[in-house]
Order: sequence, then structure tokens, then C-alpha cells
Amino acid sequence: MLKKADVQVASATTLQQQFFAGLMWLLLFTCVGAALWLLSFSEVYAEENAMQITMTVGDEQITLQLEDGSATRDWVSRLPMTVDLDNFGNGAEKIFYPSPELDKSDVRRDNTATAGTIAIFEPWGNVAIFLKSNSSAYGLIQLGRIDAAGIKVLQNTSATQATFSK
Repeated sequence: MLKKADVQVASATTLQQQFFAGLMWLLLFTCVGAALWLLSFSEVYAEENAMQITMTVGDEQITLQLEDGSATRDWVSRLPMTVDLDNFGNGAEKIFYPSPELDKSDVRRDNTATAGTIAIFEPWGNVAIFLKSNSSAYGLIQLGRIDAAGIKVLQNTSATQATFSK
């Protein structure tokens, strides 16, 4: 048989458990909210610091959104630049070789590539514009992106040269 003191101890224990469970949920929601805020802030910061250049292929123009980094600053400093475009991977990429190679002293390495990704393939030193998604490619240095319309232009062009300009 339970005594009144036992019931009070059990009630106090239940209240403590409920309090700590509520505190844990509050902490979890606070952390998730802070993480989402930081993510949105970083996207806004990246958009504000993005550089835009134009790629002309035949009669078509494509806008490239470049991330800030030593490689993109080096690339932009060399513009205008005309390069020979090569098809690579059965139409999965358009690549070119800047000469000399772009400065890689302050860059973002990320081995993911989706359609529209512009990246340096570090082992070869070439710049690749991905026209199809590739789950991962070891040795990528992220430079920026092109949109779906730009991908379509590059998929349908027979041009072997491109000119990049500010």
C-alpha cells in the first residue's frame, strides 16, 4: 500500500522528468532555429558576394554566378578570355584548361557536382561545367553555377570555343 509521502515523491519525480523533457525540447527547437537562421544568412551572404560573368557560346550568352574565392578572382582578373571547349563524359561536362592554372590558395573544396556546377577538377587543372548531375567527383574546387537555361544552351551547342567577359 502506498503512503502519502510515496505519492508525493512519485509526483515530484514525474514533474522533474516532465520539466527536463520540456527543457530538452526547447533546447532542440532553439538549436534548429539557430541553424536555419545561420543557413539563410550564409545564403544571403553568398548571393551578395557572388560575382557574375558572361559566357558567350556562338550567338548565345550564359550568365555564370561565381563564388568568391582566389580562383574566381584570378579568373575574373583575366577577362575577357576565349577558351577551347571540350565535351567530356558523353555530354556530361564541358571543360576547358585555363593557362596558367587558376590560383587555388583560398578556395572551397566540395566533391559534389550537380547539373549547373562550375568547378575546377584539381587533378587535371581544368574547369568543368557540369551539364548532368554527378553524385561525386573527387578533387573538385567549387567556382559557381549556371542555370537550367545555360545548361540547355551548352547541351545543344556545337561551338568549340567560348568567350568569358565581365
